[in-house]
Order: sequence, then structure tokens, then C-alpha cells
Amino acid sequence: MIRKAKKEEARKVIILLAKAMDDMIYHLSGCNDYDQAINTLCKFYEKENNRLSYKNIYIYELNKEILAALCCYDGALADELDKPLNEILNPLNKKVLKECENEFYLDSISVEEKARGRGIAKELIGYAYKKALEKNKKLSLIVEEHNKKAKSLYEKMGFKTIKVKTLYGHIYNYMEK
Repeated sequence: MIRKAKKEEARKVIILLAKAMDDMIYHLSGCNDYDQAINTLCKFYEKENNRLSYKNIYIYELNKEILAALCCYDGALADELDKPLNEILNPLNKKVLKECENEFYLDSISVEEKARGRGIAKELIGYAYKKALEKNKKLSLIVEEHNKKAKSLYEKMGFKTIKVKTLYGHIYNYMEK
């Protein structure tokens, strides 16, 4: 079952999403240490009006166990949603790089390893696509160029690479559906 995330699930959900975000957690938090990065991102999760807010996250739950998480939001709001993150990054001479355009943006998705292969990611992506359609927008995402498995899944689901972006020293395919 897919449902809205709850504020009190911060640590579990952020650790799960961090697996998908990889080293992006360090860029978003301004921290070099994994635990510090997770703690910082948990604080943002518990607040509203930022990209990692529980308000922008959906959970796939089965038998009261969180098996997956999806973060998505209206890309037109990205600059506004990134202001709180940039407030902690600006003193470090860093900033959040804008990943999306004006589409509905699938920021991150992660499925627990033990639950992979069950179609959960497809179901969550379909859910994000439905949200995009409700807003009369395309759904967009980025995927690292070397992540062939994820890119293949997105292509099977109808996503097309629109352009290539370089963010934080990594090359990404910017895809839309």
C-alpha cells in the first residue's frame, strides 16, 4: 500500500532514501560524515516546505513495514523548496544544484533490498506519474549515466532521455515521461 509519509518516520525513511541518493546526501546536508548527513537530512524531513519534507514523500508499506520510499514534488517549486537547504549550505560556499525544470519531479526512490523484484518501484513510479498528470505536468527524473539497470527500468516505463546534466561531478540522464 502506498501512503503519505509520517513525520515520526524520519530516520527510517531518510536512511532508505539515502541509499538512492548515494553521495548526494553530503551535498544536500553540507556534512562529510554519514551519520551527520543523515541527522541533518532527518531535521529537514521533519519540517515542511523543503524538498525532503515528509510532505513530499510517499511510503510503500506492507504488513506495517516500510519497504520503499518515494520523494517527488512540483519542479516549479524547486527553488523555493531548496531555500532551507541553501541556508545551511551558503556559509560553506555551497548550494543545491537544480536538478529539475518545471515538470513534476521524481527526486528519489528506494526499495529495501529484501523487497526488490516485486514491482514496488514500478508501482511507486506509476504513483508519481499519476501525481504529475493531476498537475497537468510531465514526470521527470535524473539517473546516473552508469546506472544501466535503473535507466532500463525508466525506459521500459516510457521515459525518454531529454538531455544530459552534470551535477556534483556526476553525469546524469535527465528523463521525462
